[in-house]
Amino acid sequence: MKHIPIVFLLFVFSISLLRAQFTISGQAMGPEGPATEATVTLINGVDSSFVAGLYTDSLGTFELLDIDQGDYILKIQHVSFGWAERNLDLGRDMTLGVINLKNEGQSLSQVIVSGQRVRLEQSLDKIAVNLDQAVLSAGGTALEVVKQMPFITFDPEGNISIAGKSDIQILIDGKVSGFAASQGVSFLEQLDVSSIQRIELILNPSARQDARGGAGIINIIRKKNQEEGWKGNWELSLGNRDRYGAALRLNNRNNNWNGFFNYSFRQLTRRARSTTEQLQLLDNESFLLLQNGQSKRYDKRHQLEIGLDYYFSDNTYLTLAGNLRYRDKDAGGLLNSYFIQSPNLLLEERHSFSQEPENNNGYGVELRYRSKPNNGKPLMDALLEVFHSLEDETIRRGDRFMDTGFTQDSLATFYQDFNDRIAFSWDLEYQLDNDVQLEWGLQWIFRNIEQDYLAQFASGTGPSIELQDSLDNQFFYQDHIAAVYGTWAKEGESWQYELGLRLEQLFNNYSVENSGENFGNRLFSLFPSLKVAYSPGEKQNFSFSYNRRINRPSPNRLNPFPDFAQPYRLQLGNPELKPEFIHLFSLGYSHQWTSISWFSSVFYRNYQDLIQRITSLQEDGTTLLSPINIDRLHNYGWNNNFGFRSEKIDIQFSLIYFVNQFDSEEVDNRGDGYQLKWVGDWQIEKNLALQLLANYFGPSEVSQGHQKSYFFCDLGLKWNFNKKKTSLSFQLSDLFNTLREASILDVQNLYRENVEKIDTRRGQFTLSWKF
Repeated sequence: MKHIPIVFLLFVFSISLLRAQFTISGQAMGPEGPATEATVTLINGVDSSFVAGLYTDSLGTFELLDIDQGDYILKIQHVSFGWAERNLDLGRDMTLGVINLKNEGQSLSQVIVSGQRVRLEQSLDKIAVNLDQAVLSAGGTALEVVKQMPFITFDPEGNISIAGKSDIQILIDGKVSGFAASQGVSFLEQLDVSSIQRIELILNPSARQDARGGAGIINIIRKKNQEEGWKGNWELSLGNRDRYGAALRLNNRNNNWNGFFNYSFRQLTRRARSTTEQLQLLDNESFLLLQNGQSKRYDKRHQLEIGLDYYFSDNTYLTLAGNLRYRDKDAGGLLNSYFIQSPNLLLEERHSFSQEPENNNGYGVELRYRSKPNNGKPLMDALLEVFHSLEDETIRRGDRFMDTGFTQDSLATFYQDFNDRIAFSWDLEYQLDNDVQLEWGLQWIFRNIEQDYLAQFASGTGPSIELQDSLDNQFFYQDHIAAVYGTWAKEGESWQYELGLRLEQLFNNYSVENSGENFGNRLFSLFPSLKVAYSPGEKQNFSFSYNRRINRPSPNRLNPFPDFAQPYRLQLGNPELKPEFIHLFSLGYSHQWTSISWFSSVFYRNYQDLIQRITSLQEDGTTLLSPINIDRLHNYGWNNNFGFRSEKIDIQFSLIYFVNQFDSEEVDNRGDGYQLKWVGDWQIEKNLALQLLANYFGPSEVSQGHQKSYFFCDLGLKWNFNKKKTSLSFQLSDLFNTLREASILDVQNLYRENVEKIDTRRGQFTLSWKF
C-alpha cells in the first residue's frame, strides 16, 4: 500500500501530458521504379479508424502532415506494384525512406490474415502475433502470447506442444540464444512481454534455421528503437495469491547511437493438489498404491538487459548487449502414501515432507552486426555470443512411517549445474535479380557442462536421525557443432521455389566420474529442405514443403544420476541415448476473402530413433522412469485456421487433428487427438477492448497410456487513456477453473491414474505507461 501514492502521482502526471503533432514522409518504390499514384492510408493502430490519406507523386514520395502522437498502421497500395505495411509508434517527425512494395501472391512470406488487435499474420510457412495491442499478454510473459497462437497446445504445467509433440526450438531474433538453448520451452515463461515486438511460429523451417526441433520453431522478435530522443515504458502488475511484477524499458537514440535498458521483476506462486491410484502386479500378488498430496511454490525472477547500438545507416548497425537473469525458487509439499496388498491389508503408511530450494542465475554477452542496405548490396548478419549459467538445487525429503511405530527416513540431494556456451554465426543474403535470391551462412557452437551430485540418506526411530550412506558423483559433457548452409529461392508470377541444404558436424563426449564410463559421438548429417508454392490468383495459395530435422539428447537426459524426489518413483538419465532424426512433409492451402480467411495443411512427420521416457515396474515395487530410443514414430494430421475480421471484431478459430503411431518392440501403440482453439477480439468502444480465449484439448493416446481432455478460458480487458499512451488491463485466466491434468499409465503389470489441479484461475491488473 505504501507504493500507491507514487503510482497515483505518476498516473496524474501521465494524464496531464499533451500530444504534439508530427509529419510522416517516405517514398514508395516498385520493382521498376517509383510507385506513382499509389494510395497511402494511415489508420489508428488501436481502433483501426481512418486518420489520413493521399496519393504519391510522380517520384513515389508522400508526406502526411499534422499527425497526432500515437500508434498507427501505414498502408501503401499500388494497382501494378503491390503493397506495403508499416507499424508506427509516432513520437517525432518520421522519415521512412524508401519503402519497397511487394506484389500479392508472389512471396512465400505473403501475409494472408491481418487481425486488427492481436494482429495475427499467417503465411504459408509461418504464423506471427504482433504484441502492440494484445490484451491477454499485458503484464505477462511470452508464454501468455504463445498459448494464443493457432495449433499450440498449452497444458496446466505451462508446457506447450504441437500435434502432440513438444520438440519445439526457441530462437531470439532468428538466432539460437544461450538462455533459450539451456532452458528450452520454459524460457518463454521467463521472458517479459514488454520487450517483445512479435512472436513467430515457423511450422516448416528451411535449411537456414538451426536443424533442431521437429514440431516447429518459435522465434521471438525483440523491439528495436528507431526514434530520436528518449523513449520507454513501464508496467506495474498486481494479482491475487502473491503474484505481482514490474518492468521498465528505456531507449535513448542520439544521432547514430542508441542505448537501451530493460529490467523486469516477477513473483509467481503456484499451489497444487494431486491424487494417484496405482495398481501393480508383483509375483502374482496385487498391490494398490494410493497417494494424495499438496504443494506450494514461490518463484521470483529478475531480468536485466543493457546494450548499445551504433547505426552506420538506418539499416546497418552494430550491437553490444549484456543480459543477466536470476531466479530464486522455493517449493515444498506433503505427500501421503498408502501401500495396500489386496484385498485390504495396509502394508505401509508413509507421510513425505519435501522442500526444494533452487537458485538459477546466468549471464550472456552478445556482439551483433547487421546490414540490410537498399542499394542492392547483400544483407549480412553476424553474431558472437558468450553465455554462462549456474543452477544450484537442493531436494530435502523426510518420510515418516506410521505402520510400525514412529520411524523416519531423511534424504537430501544437492545438485549443481555449470553451463558454458560460445556461439558464432554468419549469414549472407544476395538478390541476384528481381526474382532470384541466394543465402548462405555458417554456425559454430561450443558447450561445456559440468553437473555435480551428492545424495545423503539417514534414518532413525523417534526424534533421532543418523547418517546412513552418501552417494556423490560428477557428470561432464562437451560438444562442438559446426554447420554450413545454402538456399536458393526464385519467385515467378505464379510459382515460387526454395531449395536448401545444411551440413552439420557434431563432436561430443561425456563421462561419469565414479564409474569411469566415457561416451562420445562423431556425427555428420545432411539436412535438405524444399518449398514450392503456387498462386493461381491474388487470394489463393498452394504450398508443399519438406525438410529433415534432428533432436539431440539434452545433458539432463544423458545424466545417469538418480532423482529421489518422490517415494516409490525413481528417475534416471540414459548416457547411451542416440539423436533422433525427423522427416517432415507438409501440403498447404490458403484462401482470403474480403472478411474471411482459411488456412489448411496436412502434415506427416517420421521420427527415427525417437527419444521417449518409459516407465517400468521394478522388482521392489517402485517404478522407474528413464529415456530410451524407440524405433519409429509416425505423427500425421490436419491443421485448420479460420479467421473473420470486421471493423470492430477479429475472430480466429483453429482446429488440429493428429495421430501418433509408435512402432517399436518397447512401445506399440496408436492413438489420435484433437484441439479446438477460439480467440476473439472486440473493440467495444474507441478506448476499450476485450479479448477472449477458449481452448479445448480432446483425449489423446500417448506412448504408454492416455491423456484425458481439458478445457480452459481466459478473459482480458484493456482501457486506453491519456491519448492512448497509458493503459489499464485486467486478465482473468482459467475463467471457469476447469484446467487440470489427468492421465492414465497402462503398461505390463502396472496401471496408474493421476489427477493434478493447479490454481490456474488467477486475476491480474496491469498499469502501463509509454513515454
